Amino acid sequence: MNKLKYFGINLGITCVMILLLLLVTSVIFAYTNINDKYLDIFVYCLIGISIFLNSIFLNRKIKSKGAVYGSIFGLLVIVTIYLIGAIFLSFSLSYTVAIYLAVGVISGLIGGIIGVNL
Repeated sequence: MNKLKYFGINLGITCVMILLLLLVTSVIFAYTNINDKYLDIFVYCLIGISIFLNSIFLNRKIKSKGAVYGSIFGLLVIVTIYLIGAIFLSFSLSYTVAIYLAVGVISGLIGGIIGVNL
């Protein structure tokens, strides 16, 4: 039960963190001369960093199976973001969804390993 509580709290924190970082990114791109072709890279990095940090915090509380729980957490965050986006926009699968899944699972995995070992 505690693991579900930790997952839920960290999932909420991660989603809020991603929203705030995306807001800052949109302001940066709106008011600077940064080329829009770099926007995808920024978003991948922001989501990866958010999942990485919150996976560390999650696995510091759980203290076991960091790679497994970190990967599940990364997958859960990406699926949640996708479902929220699909509700407001539309369901569509493309190669970017696969990239987001890879970024989420890998950053969660690495964060989970680090979090257990801290």
